[in-house]
Amino acid sequence: MNASSDVTNSKKIKIAIVGSGISGAANAYFLRQTFCDNVELVMFEKADKIGGRLATFEFNGRLYELGGSVLHPSNNYMHEFLEKLDLEKKDKENSSKEALGLFDGKGLLLKSSGRAFGLVDKINFIQHFGFFQLFKFKKWLRSFINDFSKIYGLQDKGFVFTNFEEFLTKINPELYKASQKSLEATLREQKFNDRIINQLASIACLTNYGQSIEIDGFVGSVSLAGLVDDLWAVKTGNRSVAKKLIEKSSVELKLNTQVKGIYQDPSESDKNLIVFETEDKNEIRDNSFDYVIIAFPLYKDVFQNHFKIEFEIEDLKNLEMQITNTYIIFGEQILFTKMPSNKRINLHCTDPSLPYRSICVQLPCDYCITKDRNLYMDSPEKLYKIFSDQRLDEKDFDKIFKQGYQVIEKIPWKAYPKYVKNPAIKTIPRIVLDKARSRVFYSNSMEWSSSCMEISCISSRNVVNMIATKENVKIKPFFTKSKQIINVHSICKISSIVLIAAFLYSSYYKL
Repeated sequence: MNASSDVTNSKKIKIAIVGSGISGAANAYFLRQTFCDNVELVMFEKADKIGGRLATFEFNGRLYELGGSVLHPSNNYMHEFLEKLDLEKKDKENSSKEALGLFDGKGLLLKSSGRAFGLVDKINFIQHFGFFQLFKFKKWLRSFINDFSKIYGLQDKGFVFTNFEEFLTKINPELYKASQKSLEATLREQKFNDRIINQLASIACLTNYGQSIEIDGFVGSVSLAGLVDDLWAVKTGNRSVAKKLIEKSSVELKLNTQVKGIYQDPSESDKNLIVFETEDKNEIRDNSFDYVIIAFPLYKDVFQNHFKIEFEIEDLKNLEMQITNTYIIFGEQILFTKMPSNKRINLHCTDPSLPYRSICVQLPCDYCITKDRNLYMDSPEKLYKIFSDQRLDEKDFDKIFKQGYQVIEKIPWKAYPKYVKNPAIKTIPRIVLDKARSRVFYSNSMEWSSSCMEISCISSRNVVNMIATKENVKIKPFFTKSKQIINVHSICKISSIVLIAAFLYSSYYKL
C-alpha cells in the first residue's frame, strides 16, 4: 500500500507519543517532517530523562554505552540521522590493540593476537571455520542485507505495511519463510558446517539477544549481520540521537509522567482519551488526541502493572521480555590467563548454559584513536561489560576477576523480546490496535520480529506513513537525493577479497 503523494492536507492534528526511546523519537521526527506545523506533538515519558533503552553511564569523568551500543554500516536511517543532526561517529578502535576469544565452557576455541596487522588472526579464523564456508556465509549474509535494504526506497515512496508478513513478503518472500523456522534450520538448509552454526551463529545470538540459535531465521539473520566489520556508534553516545530528534521535533515533553490508560473518547469517536499520572501523583484525563502512538514494548508485565488499553490486545498479554543482566566491572580478569594482558579483551561464549554471554572491555563514547591509543593497555585492570541471563553475585565475579575489582553498574535490562523456540507459532503484535478507526498505533510491534535501533526507525516511519495515508498528506523523501543508499555489496566484496588474500597467504606459507 502506498501513501498519498499528491495532496497536502492543511488540517492540524494532535498526536500523543508514549515513550521517548529511539522509537518515540523517530516517530516525532518523521511526523514533524511530514506534517510540518500542522501537527501538535505531546510526548509522555515515565522516567526523568529521555532515551529508553539507549543509556550511558559515567566512569572517571567519561561516558560509556550501557544500552544499545552498536550500529550496522547498512543502517541507513541512523546514518541519515547522524548527518541531519550534525553528530559524529565514534572513532573505530585499532584492531591490533584488541584480542578476541571464543569460549565453549571448556577452553578457548579460537583467540586473536593482533600479530602482523591482524593477518595471522584472519588466517587462523579461516582455518578454523573453513575458507569456502566463510566465503559462502559472506555471500548469504550480503544477500540478506541487500534484500533488507530495499525497505528504504519503498518507504520513501510511501509504502506502508500493516503486519510483519506484508513487510517481509514485499522485500523478499524468502525472508518470511526464514522467519517461520529456527536460525539453526535456516543455516543447515544452506549447508553451513557445525562450526559456523554452533560457534559463529551461536555467539551472535547469545551476545546480541541473549538467546540461542533456536530463535527464528529472520531475527537470527539480523543478529548475524552484526558480525560484519565497520560497526559504529555515535561519539556523544547513541542516546544523543534520540535526544536531538526530540529537540528537532518541537514536542511538548512530559517527563516523570506515567500513562495509565488509552481509550476511545466516548463523546467523540475520532478522538482518543489518555489517562496519565504526573510526578506529584495527580491523575489527568486528556481526550484531545487524534492519534496515539505507543512507542515502548507491550508485554505481560506491563498489563499486570495496571496499564490499560481499551482495544484488542489479547495477542500482547502473553508476550515476555528477555532479561539481560548487565554488569560493569573495573578490574583484572583471571578467567583466561592465556589472553594477553596488554590488549583490550573481548570474550564471547558459544554455550547457552554458561552464566555469562560475553565479557568485553569497554571504550568511552568519545574514544579518540590517537589520544586514547593506550587506554587500558598499560595496566591489567580494565573496564569490562558482562552480559548474563542470570543474576551474578560476588562468588561469580571472584571466578572472573582478581581481588580488588569494583562493580560500577549492574542493571537487569528488559533489553529485547523473548523470542519463542517454535517460530511457526510466534506472535507478532498488530501495528494498528483499533482496526475500525486506525487511530491507535503500536510502533514497537516490529520489535517482536527483531530488535535493534534500525528496526525501530523503520517501524516508526511506517506508522507515520500510515497516518499520512489516512490524512491524505504528501510523503516527503527522507533520504538526501545526492546520497546513494550504502552499497553493502561493495563492503562485503572488499571483505571477501581480504579473505581470499589471507587464504592464499596461508596456503603459500603453510601456516
